[in-house]
Amino acid sequence: MGAVWNRLARNCDAHGMCTMERLVTPDAFCRQEVARTFATLLGMHKRNLVHLSQDQPYGPIVIERQQEDQETPELPFPDNL
Repeated sequence: MGAVWNRLARNCDAHGMCTMERLVTPDAFCRQEVARTFATLLGMHKRNLVHLSQDQPYGPIVIERQQEDQETPELPFPDNL
């Protein structure tokens, strides 16, 4: 989870928002890594660390960080997710 949280910190704009496309670019991440990242984001969403939204089917997934601080939250997530 820490790796995904840190990628969010680097890729989000000043309002704490980014898209899934920006977070996991197809040229840098394989399908398995994209799926693993999305599963981690769903866990973060469940714990209210991020808000996920999608305006239309197959449209961009928008990720909004809910915590103000930039540090990795302390949660029982393995780092390899």
